[in-house]
Amino acid sequence: MEESDSRLSWYILGFAILALGWGIWLKVNEKGEETGSGEEREWIRLPGGKLVDKHSEEPFEGVRELPFELDPTMIEWEYTYVGGLRHGPAVEYFPGIGKRVKSRSNYLEGTLNGTVTTYYEKGGVASKCEAVDGWLTGLMTFYDRDGRVTQRQVYELSAPTSQAAIIEDPPLTIEEIDEGIVTEEQETVGQAEDPPPPKMLDPEGKPYTGTQIGTFFGGGKAWEHRYRDGLEHGRHDSWNPEGEPEYQREYFDGEPHGRWKHWAESGVLITDESFQYGLQVGSAKRWHPNEQLRQESQFVHGAEHGVRKVFGSSGRPRRETTFDHGIRTHMIEWNFDGSVNLELDTPIAPGAELTLPPADEPATEVIEITDLPDEAEEITIGFRYRLSTEIAAPPLDTVRPFTASLLKGDESQGEYTFDGELGGWHTHQWVVYYTPGETFTVRIDAQPGPIEIHIAGAGLVDEQEPVDELPELEEE
Repeated sequence: MEESDSRLSWYILGFAILALGWGIWLKVNEKGEETGSGEEREWIRLPGGKLVDKHSEEPFEGVRELPFELDPTMIEWEYTYVGGLRHGPAVEYFPGIGKRVKSRSNYLEGTLNGTVTTYYEKGGVASKCEAVDGWLTGLMTFYDRDGRVTQRQVYELSAPTSQAAIIEDPPLTIEEIDEGIVTEEQETVGQAEDPPPPKMLDPEGKPYTGTQIGTFFGGGKAWEHRYRDGLEHGRHDSWNPEGEPEYQREYFDGEPHGRWKHWAESGVLITDESFQYGLQVGSAKRWHPNEQLRQESQFVHGAEHGVRKVFGSSGRPRRETTFDHGIRTHMIEWNFDGSVNLELDTPIAPGAELTLPPADEPATEVIEITDLPDEAEEITIGFRYRLSTEIAAPPLDTVRPFTASLLKGDESQGEYTFDGELGGWHTHQWVVYYTPGETFTVRIDAQPGPIEIHIAGAGLVDEQEPVDELPELEEE
């Protein structure tokens, strides 16, 4: 066999294992009801993931065995439960006589965490990767049946982003890969910037440009990926052996850009979302295997904005969460009988509020600071701020700088200038000396731009709860 044919065979093997790992992730993160086979008690999964007895709601404890759907006499999965949540080792088996391990993973309080290892049916490690908070992430390494490294794939939230190297001889170590993606600026300046994405390399170690096509051993196209200068660029497609689509993704210079779709093994579309230059935008939908809508949400410039709706496999509403440009403001969750299980409101920081709408000319607003102390003392005045836009995909250079000034009467006590980039909440504060009777104001001088400026919590900072220690609002 010529060298080029040998390399292609390794590519095909690596992709086959990649598809296996993706399937495993989908299986181990399945959130539906579990009833098992041969159980005297009926176990159901409550909103939030806890497995309990349907009648007594007693949480499941111990090891739970789930059989194959086509052959209930054989065990496909073993999960360890603590307090009704998966917590501990999870083992998947190949079908057939005897328990031949197909994968090993671990859960922490209901979420996949730790090393995920897959195995060949006749023994030997096929791949290894790490899971964090339910998602495969970081470097995934693939091995042939002799234990040699055949491929390294970088994962981000369970989606392969790029290959660190393929068919290395000798194989690169993790340290060598990490060293190779540190930029000169990081080494000289020491800034904690995100490293550039690893590049697809050709057999000579040069950044690859072109189209790679993988085929199944029995014929038929398995995948088709396009690259430019080592980065994903253009359409990426994958198909199962029957020719049905598995995923469709679009890239621009290594960043998700365009429509992304994923299909289940049954051929059902399970995700449909859009990106622009790496940021998620527009509508995002997910479906259950029975084609029932599972989740629907909206994104603006990479942040979830609006109401996220979550449905059960029967179509029953399970949860609605309201986001304001990535900040969760309200959540309501329902039980199986339709009663409210949980409802949360997220209050903003106390103090004065101000919103500067988009403007074609410079704008100035003033906030008066009240509730000042009755005695002379050193005080802290601060505020929280963020920028947002209703434009789903604003140009990358869309900014709106502003300057915040603290005034004691007419005398400036300090200025703070923000560059105007879109993002979450930030904080700023000044420490000044106060004499009873003096007045303080915060003046915001904003440049023109299509972005809103939000000020929240402007006022006297409580020493027990300074502005820069106010808890960030967490997404669900």
